[in-house]
Amino acid sequence: MNLLTTSWIPWRRRSGAIEWGPPPLLTSRMWGAEADPVVGIAAPRPDFTGALEEFLVGLLALSLAPTDEEAWLALWG
Repeated sequence: MNLLTTSWIPWRRRSGAIEWGPPPLLTSRMWGAEADPVVGIAAPRPDFTGALEEFLVGLLALSLAPTDEEAWLALWG
């Protein structure tokens, strides 16, 4: 199972629809004629929602990891 490609997160769209998908689904259908952006996580329990949000923040932090201290200062300074 690959957490980046397997549909395992329940996303709630603006229309109220629940769609299961991987983390990249977060940025799908944000603009255009068929816009229905993701507005939240539709986990069955609040603690699951919190855990998924923390996972996604960590994933974002890893994907933006600077290569050295100078790059870190440029990004976060």
